[in-house]
Amino acid sequence: MEFRLLGPVDIVVDGHRLDVGRPQQRAVLAVLLVEAGRQVTAESLVDRVWGEAPAPGARRALHAHLTRIRRLLESSGAPVPLIHRPGGYRLEVDPAAVDLHRFRRAAADPGRAEPMRAALALWRGTPLAGLPGDWAARMRRSWERERVDATVAWAAAELRTGDPGRTVGPLTDLAAEHPLIEPLAAALLRALQATGRSAVALEHYAVLRELLADQLGSDPSAEVEAVHRELLRGGGTASPVRGTRPAQLPPAPGGFVGRVAELARLGSAAGPVAAVWGTAGVGKTALAVHWARTVRDRFPDGQLYVNLRGFDPHDEVASTAEVVHGFLEALGVRPPQVPAGLDAKIGLYRSLLDGRRILVVLDNARDAEQVRPLLPADAGCLAVVTSRIDLTGLVISAGATGVPLDAFTDAEARALLRDRLGTVRTEAEPAAVSALITTCAHLPLALAVVAARAVARPRQPLTAFAEQLGDSALGALAGGDPRTDVRSVFSWSYRALGSGAARMFRQLGLHPGPELGPGAAASLAGATPAVTAALMADLSAANLVAERPQGGWALHDLLRSYATSLDTSADRGAAIRRMLDHYVHVANAGATLLNPRRAAIEPVPPDPAAVVTPPADADAARDWFAAEQHTLKQAVTFAAAEGFETHAWQLARSMTTYLNYLGRWADLADVHTTGLSAARRTGDRQGQIHTLRDLGLACARQGRPEQAHAHFTESVELCAALGDDEKWGHSHLDLAELLGGQDRYLEAIHHIKQAATVHPAADGGNIAGMLGWCYAQIGDYDQALHNCREAVRLSESHGDRWTRAGAWDSLGHIHHQLGDYREALTSYTNSLTLIREVGDRYREAEALDHIADSYQAAGDSDAAADARRQAAAIRQAR
Repeated sequence: MEFRLLGPVDIVVDGHRLDVGRPQQRAVLAVLLVEAGRQVTAESLVDRVWGEAPAPGARRALHAHLTRIRRLLESSGAPVPLIHRPGGYRLEVDPAAVDLHRFRRAAADPGRAEPMRAALALWRGTPLAGLPGDWAARMRRSWERERVDATVAWAAAELRTGDPGRTVGPLTDLAAEHPLIEPLAAALLRALQATGRSAVALEHYAVLRELLADQLGSDPSAEVEAVHRELLRGGGTASPVRGTRPAQLPPAPGGFVGRVAELARLGSAAGPVAAVWGTAGVGKTALAVHWARTVRDRFPDGQLYVNLRGFDPHDEVASTAEVVHGFLEALGVRPPQVPAGLDAKIGLYRSLLDGRRILVVLDNARDAEQVRPLLPADAGCLAVVTSRIDLTGLVISAGATGVPLDAFTDAEARALLRDRLGTVRTEAEPAAVSALITTCAHLPLALAVVAARAVARPRQPLTAFAEQLGDSALGALAGGDPRTDVRSVFSWSYRALGSGAARMFRQLGLHPGPELGPGAAASLAGATPAVTAALMADLSAANLVAERPQGGWALHDLLRSYATSLDTSADRGAAIRRMLDHYVHVANAGATLLNPRRAAIEPVPPDPAAVVTPPADADAARDWFAAEQHTLKQAVTFAAAEGFETHAWQLARSMTTYLNYLGRWADLADVHTTGLSAARRTGDRQGQIHTLRDLGLACARQGRPEQAHAHFTESVELCAALGDDEKWGHSHLDLAELLGGQDRYLEAIHHIKQAATVHPAADGGNIAGMLGWCYAQIGDYDQALHNCREAVRLSESHGDRWTRAGAWDSLGHIHHQLGDYREALTSYTNSLTLIREVGDRYREAEALDHIADSYQAAGDSDAAADARRQAAAIRQAR
């Protein structure tokens, strides 16, 4: 016979529940069980069940309940005596038969994980569920605190024995119920750190800190802060690479002249921020980059750079989350360690700058608010901010050194023309030089454009150039709209282009990003890459585009805005179609190279004039995505806005593997939100299925399981409606992976088995491997071994090295848990060999960590240290 209080009040005999009766009768039984073996007075029973002011018939009701309880116990087949004495009533039950007392006995020895685990398993929900009254409420509160304390102690014991993974789910669930209990929060942070989920831990800390401030007006406890400091220092298995030295500065601007006072002002910056502001085209970026390159030796720990796109013609302003994510990667943080929440990202970023000397260039900011979260706090670092907007606010609030930038002085303007055109030519026509400078309003960008045209025509007198340019009213540039004020200078250079180069320049205004590669340019033009390269060379010579060091071209935002304003109606739709065809097909091919097992799409057939040259291999695909990732994200939005809905969702789909690999889950969510809307507008159910699955993945990675579950479930329903068995199965596997990540392994197994009913034999290895992993997590190692061995066999027969590597890794985990460390090492080594064959450096480091753990458990500390050194070297190289 078993008595249960840690949930509904129950009596269980040989596996069958007895009907204990109505709530008051169950409350009487509960009081007797709490006091098992001890006498309880009738007055105490009445007080606890009916309260301090009982109804007149409470005593008679008590006797009736006791009589029924006695009869129930006597008829149970395993009678337990209920004894009545003049002093009260006593239930003669062994305390070991009552779950509450068994729980307390185990909790008294918190140093042992196994008994504590069994004790916590006795909890079946809310204690004394359904019982009314103050006494039941007090007991629930008291016991719940005992449960929290026991869970914290159990988690510490599991951490000592090296198996923290089983604690994450229970700690997460309990912390959700009791978000302000800080010892519980600290235990969860430790468990997440020990299982390699430091990013999630930092996110949880940020939420806790906000809750404490909002609800209690307090800061986190010393214990929680200590764990947080350890996370930021990189303690545990997921430490950021502190030694990484970023070098992100763009190339030095050619022909830089003047700005002596401004350079000196930057050099004298005493605080952590220098702010450069001035009108468009005045040379802010050139000044900041030139100065940064001359002083980079002062910042031996590296230089970070980002174009914030504050005045992008298509309003694609860089988000703070996007910028911080990129900086964290540059500082060596592995994708799984990047927190999902913005506050946690910023906290990690500033912590990595702490104690280091790093230069941060924040170029082309929209306003001061855009850069505030990106400013370093450490005195050894310096941020240089540039913007068209007056940044006096940063001078006041952040102690920034202000460097307002005006147009060139007459001497500086002459120096620029002399540098570009030569001393002989400029000194031969001083009046023409003065006229050109006046017409260009001393604006560096306009002067550079004029100089480029003059260089291209060395025999033409400068006087002729000045006459052709005419009197362009740019004097009011500082107070006007620079996109229109410089039109006359740009149009003068544009009109001098040949018809092919002029058409090429107009089409550049259709491109969604400020940079483009040779394939995208040729697709826009509808010409061969060779012809397009010649046209772009003409534009480069005219200073209307700039060549990128890594290949391709970039447009200054003013020139891009001017190109956008030109008439492209004659072939606008066709040019956009060709460009989007290029991106969709190259991205799809690259995604398949990065992950051959990805669910394939059938891209829209490309226009014959679109240039589609797929990457040569996985490394080339990674490089292409790295160079084009910002443009691709903008292209998704652009395609949807221009009515190319299929291109929008297919391009988003093709970005999934790369963005997931980098941990850019906010970007993943953004592009698939756009893609899903586009697919829904056209009723494209295949597009909806793909984007729902990828959007669910993004939500899951961001720690939004409810939204992920909703997206995956909708995908299952759409697949069922379409009769698409293959994607129906994949969507069930998505749900299984989501539930497994929440430690809901039995539910995950159900979905895997659903998928198994429809999946082809080629997917059998993946399904068997997923089942094996889930069974291992619930301790059914025999079934787990069977499934994982089957996964190895099936994936080997189909040449699937990815699945086979995962199955061997799971076998290593199982053998490690069973204490067979030699077999674990064999399995982990097999996994490592396959991972190296497919070239996944991130998983290679993880495999080496697992090998190190098994060597350590087997007592070979030297081999363990060597494996960890190899893993650290891989992460350092990333």
